[in-house]
Amino acid sequence: PAFTITNGIDQEKFFPAPERRVARRVLALSRKKAADLATIMEIVKDHNIEFKVVDKLTQSQLIEEYQQADVFLATGYPEGLPLPPLEAMNCGCAVVGFTGGGAREYMIDHETALVAEDGDCATAAEKLLELLNNPHLKETIRANGTAIARSYTLENTKQQIAEFYASFN
Repeated sequence: PAFTITNGIDQEKFFPAPERRVARRVLALSRKKAADLATIMEIVKDHNIEFKVVDKLTQSQLIEEYQQADVFLATGYPEGLPLPPLEAMNCGCAVVGFTGGGAREYMIDHETALVAEDGDCATAAEKLLELLNNPHLKETIRANGTAIARSYTLENTKQQIAEFYASFN
């Protein structure tokens, strides 16, 4: 038999704080594919977007950044099941960008995120602008993304691990 054990997010720490959100602030991590991030930023530079590019933050600092961001731009690939877009969704960010492969499980195009093929910076930039310029779409993506992210709990991960080990008895 095959078992799937997914990552879980600490729902007590990663949660939305809409009162802290800054309109048109786009959060991105610089640790992977910095050149792609720079390309996307260059394409949209004339569209009144505040980019916040971070790296090497503590967990609590990162949570604060997620909560203040309007949108999270996912640029990492390849990825197994990337946590940053999921954490961002849990904190109420609308997510746009690359799935890295593994995030296809929860980044569903035009439902829970706006998705471009990995490395397609022009399409990612186009989708970022689409999201920022369509408030109804952005709020729909935000609500659906947060809802799917809420299913990735530590309790579910623990249950999946327990079921895996119980299968050997």
